[in-house]
Amino acid sequence: MNPCDSIQTDLDAFRDDFLDEKRRLEIQQHLKTCQVCDSEMKRSEDIEQMVKETAMTWTQPQEL
Repeated sequence: MNPCDSIQTDLDAFRDDFLDEKRRLEIQQHLKTCQVCDSEMKRSEDIEQMVKETAMTWTQPQEL
């Protein structure tokens, strides 16, 4: 397993602040030097933002 595999496995937990401080720092340092993982992190953040925006504009149909 290369370091990126481990980092990418934890990106969602990192974004949601569910990791301990040591692991957070490891990922922060890795993201500074790895364009692949940094891009994956940005993609994950973009998806999260789109979901939030969609949820804020969605209205429940009255028949439900």
